[in-house]
Amino acid sequence: MSLNQILSTATSGLMAAQQGLRTVSDNISNVNTPGYVRKVVDQTSLVTLGAGDGVDVTGIRRVIDRYLQTASLNASATAGSAAVKSELLDRVQSLFGDPSNENSFFGRLDSAFTEFGALGNDPSSSLERSDSLTTLQNFFDESTRIASSLDDLQAETDTRLRADVDHVNDLLDKIAKLNGDISRAKYSGTDSSGSENIQAQLVNELSGLIDFQSSERPSGGLSLRTSDGLLLADVESAKFAYNTSSGSAGYMTVEPAQGGGTNFEATLKSGELLGLLQMRDQEVPGAISQLTEFVSKAAEQINAAHNAYSAVPAPASLTGKNTGLGADLDLAADHFTGKTTLVFMDATGVVQNRVDIDFSAKTVSVNGGGAASYLPPPAAAPNDFQSVINGALSGIGTMTFTGGVMKLAANAGGVAIADDATTPSMKAGQGFSQFFGLNDLVRSTSFAPYNTGLAATDPNQFTSPQTISLRISDSSGARLRDVTVTMPASATDMNGLLATLNAPGSGVGGYGSFSMDANGRVSFTSAGSYGASISVLAASELWVWRTAK
Repeated sequence: MSLNQILSTATSGLMAAQQGLRTVSDNISNVNTPGYVRKVVDQTSLVTLGAGDGVDVTGIRRVIDRYLQTASLNASATAGSAAVKSELLDRVQSLFGDPSNENSFFGRLDSAFTEFGALGNDPSSSLERSDSLTTLQNFFDESTRIASSLDDLQAETDTRLRADVDHVNDLLDKIAKLNGDISRAKYSGTDSSGSENIQAQLVNELSGLIDFQSSERPSGGLSLRTSDGLLLADVESAKFAYNTSSGSAGYMTVEPAQGGGTNFEATLKSGELLGLLQMRDQEVPGAISQLTEFVSKAAEQINAAHNAYSAVPAPASLTGKNTGLGADLDLAADHFTGKTTLVFMDATGVVQNRVDIDFSAKTVSVNGGGAASYLPPPAAAPNDFQSVINGALSGIGTMTFTGGVMKLAANAGGVAIADDATTPSMKAGQGFSQFFGLNDLVRSTSFAPYNTGLAATDPNQFTSPQTISLRISDSSGARLRDVTVTMPASATDMNGLLATLNAPGSGVGGYGSFSMDANGRVSFTSAGSYGASISVLAASELWVWRTAK
């Protein structure tokens, strides 16, 4: 071996050792640096004509366990989803308070019933009446506050989604750019571990927002894909967009890295984005729905009791609630069974006139006289219900029906309603007075009943070409499709409305179907593997869309 070869061999060893010392020094100095990963020097023997010719540094490698790294990223995504849901659900729970506390939302209703019990022992006490009404009003005021707070929370999740989408885009862009830096460093044989450490920190941060699969690129760096194969980052990055439309929640679209069109929400399995989507589209609306159901059922039961009795002295008129049934009294009164009596009395409470209505027999009689028959819709005057009832009330009182609201007034004295004790009037599970809300204690300007009492052959009150705009979402709340359904002139009854909504292509067919039960309650049932749900973006006749969840 020549002297030059000896010196060259020694020099290569010194340079390799120097690189090793530099690497060890870097490891020691960064021992407490967050995100830093220990690195080692890879060496290989140099051989010339079969003889050893020194040592060569082939690269500097970060010491990582890919299996543990993948497990860590998956755990981070799961934790991100669980953390944001836990935070927001805690806030939802705090709105209702501790059920065992009398000042909580549920405790206020208990207090109202306690006040009603005390009032029963002394019904003439104005103080007891005032306390009962005040306590009940407090319950409904609290429900309004909670509903408003839930709406605000839903809007907040929408705002956080928009911010998270921007953050995801920023992280993906930086990760893709670092792939270029790492590839260039490896190609030139320089140390790329600094860029790799920064990239690893960005990937860890991204894993809290969305879940993804990570793989090493042959030229260095990482390639990221969603669980369904959508390319998120390589030499270029995917672009998430948060789309909003008037009157509806936003939805995400994704343009994959290196092109390939625009997709709706990527299939997210975990991460903060998924947690926010589920809170906005499932959990918070579910809480609102349950609150609405609880309050409406409480009001319904209170009103049922109140409609079963009459005030003393009897009021001169009774004005009902908006039933959502337009101005067609014949349709509104159809499908009742049983009997009810309209009682007209003087100021002292002595009965002056009574009008008996037998819905099963479809007859009306005054003061026990001969019964006048009426015909169900589409009968016209003078044989329809409205004409016959107004004929019976001539000189006694008036019954009007405007904008879905019934008003019953006495020409003199007061008016009351009493169902037959044996065969009480009934429609959609409610008596005549309760169905129209004529003696309601609890009233609302916005509430319309789920149970409309409509039958499949009743008019649907849509006029062609009125429309309904629906959003179809999957089980995670991600948008599948928006569809606008136009009512054809032929779809005049509820059967036609349901058929139009359930039509494939132009309706929700393939995702599920709408149906209506015996009480006129419309509900949607998902089909297939979508776990689809429906939300109404806009409708010409919203009364029909108080659908069962």
